[in-house]
Amino acid sequence: MGFNMQHKVLLTLAYIFITLNCAHASDPAIRAVYGDGVHSFYSGDFQQSHNYLSQVVDLGTDDPRVYYFRGLSALQLGKRKAADADFKKGAGFEAERGNMRTVSRAIERIQGPDRLLLEQCRATARLALA
Repeated sequence: MGFNMQHKVLLTLAYIFITLNCAHASDPAIRAVYGDGVHSFYSGDFQQSHNYLSQVVDLGTDDPRVYYFRGLSALQLGKRKAADADFKKGAGFEAERGNMRTVSRAIERIQGPDRLLLEQCRATARLALA
């Protein structure tokens, strides 16, 4: 491969890397998909919620709320293992970032056994970093 071709390949890879790393929860388009996922969850369309939130996860988000709502949707769909994995992943991100207030506000409407399960994961992640 000649120098020009190597240069083009490196530029292409750099562009892909930058594009993927810029796709995070502060991007308006990603926030909109997250919002659609949460709206679908509260509307009772758990499969659609899971689909929307999976799109955000696939973009590489580290926003714990995305994982929490996807996990809550998974619980409603009878996918306990997937829910546990999402809760643990989200709790890890939350503990690392320390943005508990924002997260707590997002999930304050969630109550009952599902909330208790989520709170156990959150507490375990905080203790692991202590």
